[in-house]
Amino acid sequence: MLLRTAISRKSSRGLLLRNYKIYEDTHGIYKLLKTISKTIKIDDKILKCGKMLDKHYLPPRYPNMWPSGAPHEFHDLEDAEEAINCAKEILELVKRNIK
Repeated sequence: MLLRTAISRKSSRGLLLRNYKIYEDTHGIYKLLKTISKTIKIDDKILKCGKMLDKHYLPPRYPNMWPSGAPHEFHDLEDAEEAINCAKEILELVKRNIK
C-alpha cells in the first residue's frame, strides 16, 4: 500500500508542477488533489480516494505508530485492494490531464 500511495502522491505533485507550475510541500494526496481541483474538475470519488490513501500512508511507514502490534495486523486484503484501485484512478486522472 505504501508504494501505491507514494506513486499517487508523486504523480499528483508532478501534474501540479508540469501543468500549473505549483509546488505543494505536503505528503497529503488529498491536499494535492484539492489543489488540482482548483484548475480541473475532479470527481468526489477521487477526492475520497485521496483521503483513504492518506490514512494508509503514515502507519506502515512508521511501525511504532500503533500502540501495540505490527502494521500488518491493522491492514487486510480488502484495504490493499481498495488502495490499489484508488491509486489506479488517481494515476488515470493524471494521465488524462498531463500536458
